[in-house]
Amino acid sequence: MCWMWLLTALVMSNYILRIPALSEKPANITDISIILEEGFPVADFLEVFPRDSAPPDVKTEAYIGVYKDDLYVLFFCHESEKVRYQVLKRDEMRTDNDMVFVLIDPDNSGTRSYAFGINPAGSIIDYLDVSGDCIISYDFNWTGYAEVRETLWIALLDIPLSNFSKVKEDDFRIYLNRSRPSQYLYQYVWPPVPSSSSDDPFAKGILEGSWRKVSSLNVIPYILSSDGPPISIDKVTIRAGATGKYSHESGLSVLFALNPDFSTVETDEPQITVNNPYALYLAEKRPIFLEGGDIFERQNYMIYTRRVNEPIGVVKVLGKFKNTEMGVISAYDLSNSFLYTTDFGSFELPVGDSALVNIATLRHYFDKGTYLGAVLNTRNTTTDFANYVGFLEGGFNFRNTLLLSGVFGYSRRGKESPDYKGELVDASVSLKLKNFTPRISYFAVSEDFSNQNGFLKSSNVSSLTSGFSFRFPVGWGILNFGQLDFSYSINSDYARTYDNDSLYFCLMSSMKYRTDLYVAYMRYSQQLLGTTLTGLDLFNLSISSAPTDFIRLTAVLGLGNGINFYAYTPDKAHFTSGSLKGDLMLGKKVLMTLEYRSYSLGEKPDIIASQNTYFLKFLYNPTQRFSFRWINSYDSEELASYPLLSYQISPYTIFFFGGSVKGSFEGKLKEWDKNIFLKAQVGFEVF
Repeated sequence: MCWMWLLTALVMSNYILRIPALSEKPANITDISIILEEGFPVADFLEVFPRDSAPPDVKTEAYIGVYKDDLYVLFFCHESEKVRYQVLKRDEMRTDNDMVFVLIDPDNSGTRSYAFGINPAGSIIDYLDVSGDCIISYDFNWTGYAEVRETLWIALLDIPLSNFSKVKEDDFRIYLNRSRPSQYLYQYVWPPVPSSSSDDPFAKGILEGSWRKVSSLNVIPYILSSDGPPISIDKVTIRAGATGKYSHESGLSVLFALNPDFSTVETDEPQITVNNPYALYLAEKRPIFLEGGDIFERQNYMIYTRRVNEPIGVVKVLGKFKNTEMGVISAYDLSNSFLYTTDFGSFELPVGDSALVNIATLRHYFDKGTYLGAVLNTRNTTTDFANYVGFLEGGFNFRNTLLLSGVFGYSRRGKESPDYKGELVDASVSLKLKNFTPRISYFAVSEDFSNQNGFLKSSNVSSLTSGFSFRFPVGWGILNFGQLDFSYSINSDYARTYDNDSLYFCLMSSMKYRTDLYVAYMRYSQQLLGTTLTGLDLFNLSISSAPTDFIRLTAVLGLGNGINFYAYTPDKAHFTSGSLKGDLMLGKKVLMTLEYRSYSLGEKPDIIASQNTYFLKFLYNPTQRFSFRWINSYDSEELASYPLLSYQISPYTIFFFGGSVKGSFEGKLKEWDKNIFLKAQVGFEVF
């Protein structure tokens, strides 16, 4: 086998981009001669989806160069069909648009990458990928240009290297991707490494120009005029605050926020709450907490920043030094809450006092994907509550084939006696072969474990899971490929006083006409409050299709025999759930999304409980900077509307005019809650 490793190393050594220093700056898409003449040419893109390791049907070329501290990537995307695109608001992820992406791992950590993408209209998106978890709305200060021609479209990405706290100039990693939604959602990549291969898909980048990170200070003050109910001029209130970032040339960064405002952050979609025994999990969207996500991204039981509800002040310290990274978050939360967990559920209870929240992370990398680290959490209230949590973590990656990871957590809460102490263990082993990935994992959390800066669905649980995933070609009619997931779990409480089991089976398939099929079945048993429930099952069917360039439909159906948590003694009950989501593109500048969800517990005529929700989002983008967004949501209890008019010059200089109107339901509509706001946010570079 040694000769195969040597051959792999020899082949991968050819995937090196020696990025030359350009003699002058490419101005925009109409002035690209300098990068064509002096840039590093990239060709031989490989199709990795839907066919794995196939020559693309159309040609893609790229040229790369660096001028001072800016990295330039020029794409030529040849096309045999019409180019598919729409004018979109920044960070509006659309799989039905032609797009190109540049992914960069600046310090060769092997666990994260920063993605910069652009479509043919010049609409840009950036996000952070940490170990497969995608963090959208992660804004960098960069620009992009695009132009559509008869048989191709061209994109130029201008990425300042100062966006990264650390760049290994002779050993960073880079990856180029083209997404082409034709009959399938084609994916073309460089370097040409098949997705089924265990090789690292990134190429090695070497900056041949002289570049050095310098210190900088950026401040973003804002002023907000708000008019609450009843709407009246004399009720207008003025709020002000600021966020800022200081970056030192050593790799240390300090972020701060004073009285941060989140009024213009897009609202969460309504969730089904009927017969749900768990506290709701909400994705983080607030910029001050997203910043530094590459350092703070962990499993949500370790770090869950949405538990910070109403911060009056936030300080974040980020640092990357050689192969070690660290981060600290300190926030004072005016609206504290407590997460209670039991062996069958959890719920969040507002406490009413304020709290000081501290989160610290430390991780040292020995190689790509091999690391040791620690996380410390504290939450202390103004009354008598305290919570201290510590985690030790580690990961081992052997040639991207053998993957091991483990976490041990210990918690203590309560200032006064008695103290509650708890433990958490999470470990997994997987073997990544060509199309086959066997795995085994163990997760356990004790009854008294408590992390008030994290999220847990329940406590006093333990599970040992083994399974595999298998990807295989199909090639039958409209079918292209399939992926089978199978797992079997033995479940118990933390002390292992009883045993349950669960069997999970899932089949995913890609088909023509940009259609994906998902079928899953799970059969399990569970013991609650001394009662053992057997014969529980869940069937899920999901179909997502974009048969044309202007519409995408997703339909989901779920049914089975679940647990009726409304019963005094937990009992089985039949349930049915479903959702229908449609994305409609109207021309090049209008986008509309409508989602409907339904849940019913029990069978007719004996329905125990039911709930319907809908979510409507309307976007109109006449230009790249100017946009209008209108969101309506309904969850059986509240009807809410959120109009927003925005003008965005850069990620940090934005002007908003919007509001919110909410109405509560108790038999009939009552208690309207109205608010109108005007906000200006301007970014300044102090030095």
